[in-house]
Amino acid sequence: MGGPDRCSSTGEGEVMNDATQAGKPITVIGAGSWGTALAIQLARAGSQVTLWGRDSKHMQLMLEDRCNDRYLPDAPFPENLSIEADWDKALSSNRRVLISVPSHAFRHIIKKLKVTLSSEIRSLELAWATKGFELSTGLLPHQIVRQSGTLIRARFFHHTPCQCPLPIACHSLHLPCSQRQSGS
Repeated sequence: MGGPDRCSSTGEGEVMNDATQAGKPITVIGAGSWGTALAIQLARAGSQVTLWGRDSKHMQLMLEDRCNDRYLPDAPFPENLSIEADWDKALSSNRRVLISVPSHAFRHIIKKLKVTLSSEIRSLELAWATKGFELSTGLLPHQIVRQSGTLIRARFFHHTPCQCPLPIACHSLHLPCSQRQSGS
């Protein structure tokens, strides 16, 4: 098999565990139901969370109501979850980013991150909760990141209600590598 999808020993796919990452600030990009749910859970796990969304009117309502009434009306925001409609402010102090946007918006967000954090992009800790593929190209999120030339080391989070690992899908054309990365 081989090729660019083979695993390497560069540390790509490193797991961030609760002991070393709890309490560190993180920005969640995407204020839909999934992004909001993940932001709430990360805040419950002790992180200072900033939630950014593209719809400034919706973000203002979430700020006032302290919940996402559109998607999760029964889930109030913890005190350590802040709402930010300004892209630059949302990223100003956080180098941990979780992208939770539809797959058709993923490339745009990666490009926007690259422009905003150009000199700091290598220090960015990035994870995404984007499923599916880009309709126009058929590329999966990790392929879009690789294609963008963005040198980001993907990392995965272990913050869940049961304090167990967050399930992740691992893609590789090399079966033993996929099994090693997924723990199976």
